[in-house]
Amino acid sequence: MRTGDQRLKLGIAVTALVAVVAIILSSVALANRSSSRSVTRTPASGVYLNAASDRPHFFIALTNLGGGRVRGAVDFQYQDGQTSSVFTFRGTSQSLRSGAATGVLTLTPERVPSHTSAQLMSPPPSAVSATYGANQITLGECASYLAVTSLSRCLFALSSGAP
Repeated sequence: MRTGDQRLKLGIAVTALVAVVAIILSSVALANRSSSRSVTRTPASGVYLNAASDRPHFFIALTNLGGGRVRGAVDFQYQDGQTSSVFTFRGTSQSLRSGAATGVLTLTPERVPSHTSAQLMSPPPSAVSATYGANQITLGECASYLAVTSLSRCLFALSSGAP
């Protein structure tokens, strides 16, 4: 083999090796950049139910105001479809970070109507701790303040329809 041919083959091999190393380094850099970016999610605005909509149930009407702020109400729907307000709230949310299973909500009850709430709940705590994730909200210790104990399931799932 001639020296020129050997140099050409060596040059091609070195160029191919440099290209492979560049591709690998680019892939690693892209993966690191993607994983270091913090994707955050906040609770979705909507109606969350703790039972089937055709049965008596509590529901949360939540509005995400952005900037870590939420507003809403906890209400009760009777078998005949009538509803009663249990309490309204304002609150804060800590964003659900990429890879985390749940985020945190802190809800502060504001208005508790006295006429119907006495049947539906005990005095609420000054702050209600909750978690959220994957289209659901879990109210902390809800059985201690939602008086209809057989219906005070603390897990509320986002509904696609009416309460």
